[in-house]
Amino acid sequence: MKTGIVSDSHGHYENLKKAWKQMVENHKVELIIHLGDDSHETDILNDLNVKIIAVPGVYEEAYKKEDIKNRLIEEISGWKCLISHTIKSHENDLPQDIKPEEVIEKKLARIVLYGHSHIPALYKEHDILFINPGHLKDEDKKGYGPSYAIADFTENMVSVEIIDLNDEHILNKMTEEKNKVRYIEPVFRPPSEGDSYILQITYGCSHNRCSFCGMYRKKHFSIRPLEEILEDIRDASKVMPWTRRVFLADGDAFILKTDFLVSVLEHLNKEFPHLQRAGIYANPHGILSKKHEELGELKKLKLSIAYLGLESGSEDILKSANKGFTAEEMINCVIKAQECDIKMSVIILLGLGGDTHSKEHALKTADALNRMNPKYLSALTLMPVPGTPLYEAYKKGNFILPEAEDMLKELRLIIEHLELKGTIFRSDHASNYLPLKGRFPKDKENLLSDIDYTLEHINEEFSIIPEFLRGL
Repeated sequence: MKTGIVSDSHGHYENLKKAWKQMVENHKVELIIHLGDDSHETDILNDLNVKIIAVPGVYEEAYKKEDIKNRLIEEISGWKCLISHTIKSHENDLPQDIKPEEVIEKKLARIVLYGHSHIPALYKEHDILFINPGHLKDEDKKGYGPSYAIADFTENMVSVEIIDLNDEHILNKMTEEKNKVRYIEPVFRPPSEGDSYILQITYGCSHNRCSFCGMYRKKHFSIRPLEEILEDIRDASKVMPWTRRVFLADGDAFILKTDFLVSVLEHLNKEFPHLQRAGIYANPHGILSKKHEELGELKKLKLSIAYLGLESGSEDILKSANKGFTAEEMINCVIKAQECDIKMSVIILLGLGGDTHSKEHALKTADALNRMNPKYLSALTLMPVPGTPLYEAYKKGNFILPEAEDMLKELRLIIEHLELKGTIFRSDHASNYLPLKGRFPKDKENLLSDIDYTLEHINEEFSIIPEFLRGL
């Protein structure tokens, strides 16, 4: 679909009309997008036989109205596009507004259309194409003349040109081919794998019965055919040859046999000459079922980090949550993997013991972590997910979720009893009330002090992350 893109017309109606005329008559566009400042000016073009999408600029009156969407994610010929006046969140945003940073980090769109800066731009970053068509003023203090963009969307390719309004010469152009790699959504990855190429080698989770987890509820576990995976790797290498990190999804792909994983890793190393590491979700079965020699072979092929959800060190809480593995099994698998130089990133889940078993949860989790001594440790905060057994128990009053203050006290009790050596700690996930980071043991006292200070000021505005900004 041929699409015209403009922004920042700022009352320059003649230039806006001129741009629309060029786009419709010369480029035969079927869709026109206005990125704001001033979006209401599209009213003068209602007689055009093209579809019009417009979002308001951050200083327009429309930006303050809750019934008008300030940002959109639209699919154009199969390409997901973020349509926004700004490339970042703005102080005038409404609470429900889409956050561009989140869209970019989680790669919820392949193309970002934005304006605001009055500077035409066309570039690719983090496998996302960014398009700023410039402005339509007669002149601008930043030195750029009026311009617009033409994007030709097809199923597998988008070609973009930024065009000078006055003499119609091309200021910049770029063609982007769609990655032919196949995905079955939803697709998840750890926050630290945000820049990684995600390669699904399994679909879903082989356990998929944890009471708190809704990630793979709509997927049946299956192993992808090896030849299909290798084909995806070859296709991905053509469009992302610079790839340095790969994450092997879905839920617990480490359960695959060693020979299968070796074949995948060998092809990754072959097709991506700059590959530095591969990461993977793991459970105890996947690690404990493999010999040390097998784990060592995988490490040589750059499978160097695995992510494991301990959630809790309490056997009773794990059983109640239907985790499927004991704390002892998870302790042993972390120790075994790290003996083979595979770094382990362990996740704990604050609040999983509810308000009645918070102390047990904290103390036994700290004990399990001390025995593991993982390379990385992340704390997430429980948020009941609709469609899960825990959510149903929560709604019926059978599970009492600790308040924010109690979650922080639980985290403090865990950290207080940690005796880790060299572990890198993070609690900066979107679910958490207080972002923290540090390294044990040297930052332990600072972490405790930060929590104590927050608890002392818990009733002050913005002392913790507000509920509407939390997420999974």
